[in-house]
Amino acid sequence: DGSNPSAVMHQHLKAEPVPPDHINPNLSAGISEIIEVCMNKDADKRYNSSADLLEDLEAVARNEPPVQARKKFDLASLSALEQTTGAIHPNQAPKEAGQDQTPLARQPVFWSALIGWALATVLALVIFLVANSTR
Repeated sequence: DGSNPSAVMHQHLKAEPVPPDHINPNLSAGISEIIEVCMNKDADKRYNSSADLLEDLEAVARNEPPVQARKKFDLASLSALEQTTGAIHPNQAPKEAGQDQTPLARQPVFWSALIGWALATVLALVIFLVANSTR
């Protein structure tokens, strides 16, 4: 809600979303945590992959807590520390002179992965909601 489109846009960018289980009390705490991770404004605090999301959805379906959503470490802080110390990520080789350094957002693989992750997220949530509505 907002008094004008600019106010609504500001809330989308800055305001924390209402926890899903506060809107729909029929949602379990686990599925609410998963949705909150998916909706996090900080990309570093969202799922790293659709496989991680699927792992949590399967855990909740087994009445277990979502492991990936509950990880305690902050990847953004670790990344900032890595940049400060000049350390190289274990999976990252140092860049050599002349090597392609195209920004990630301009690489087709990035967009394919992002679209795939988004579709998997929506599909998993729809399946979960449909399965629970038939009970």
